[in-house]
Amino acid sequence: MQTAQTLHRSRSVPAAAEQPVAPQHEPLWIRDLEASRERRGCIHCHDVKEILREEAQSTGVWKQSDLFRYPPTENVGFSLNIDRGNEVTRIVADSPAEQSGLQTDDLIDSLNGFRVRSIADAQFALDRSPQQGRISIVWQRAGREMTSELNLPADWRRSDISWRPSLQQYVGLPRLYGTDLTAKERKQLGLTPTQLAFRHREKIHRQAQPAGVKPGDIILGFDDRKLDMEAYDFEIYVRRHYVAGDRVTINLIRGGKRLNLPMTILPLY
Repeated sequence: MQTAQTLHRSRSVPAAAEQPVAPQHEPLWIRDLEASRERRGCIHCHDVKEILREEAQSTGVWKQSDLFRYPPTENVGFSLNIDRGNEVTRIVADSPAEQSGLQTDDLIDSLNGFRVRSIADAQFALDRSPQQGRISIVWQRAGREMTSELNLPADWRRSDISWRPSLQQYVGLPRLYGTDLTAKERKQLGLTPTQLAFRHREKIHRQAQPAGVKPGDIILGFDDRKLDMEAYDFEIYVRRHYVAGDRVTINLIRGGKRLNLPMTILPLY
């Protein structure tokens, strides 16, 4: 905050007569948007994003990647000091940040051409970054200015959206339900004592029906990832790592044979 205040005081402010006049536009009234018609005039803060998203969907310009706005800096491999918002406190090995040459204790000046003085500044800069490609990064180290680039891989924006109230309908759910296998049952199937393995119940959810899941199938997880957890924890795991629209592969055992079944995760409603 002190850094931001110093920067603000250092800026010259033009006289009132010299300040540019903002162009006049008709205000955007939320109540006039088609997506707001069913809300009966009661608009909460989180409703605004939902309404604008629904409007974008109705006009065909919305994309799944729009779920991941303002990505955390950890997505590109570094963490920032919560008090001194541009000080690097952690670098992830083999990440875009490490590959750029960034180190702990460095002070980031700018990211993707935007000045950085807080975590929010950095997330804003990342939000304006491409889906894949390279962006500039400038930092100070022991009084020296250093410049490099962050190489952003595909899907770098993806992060946990399960905590956002306005995105609950897009949070991924496995919709696979059952009871955990006993230690004896796991051993008979050649599974480890802690590996995810549960027997599916009789009722199959409509999300899993097209995939061909059957009662009694032994669910091992998604996408060939070996997960050490119980059935309850699997739902939490999926909520944090998947979103509606994702195409997953269900790994399961049926009649002693391993099968892989493709399934699309559906929105909540």
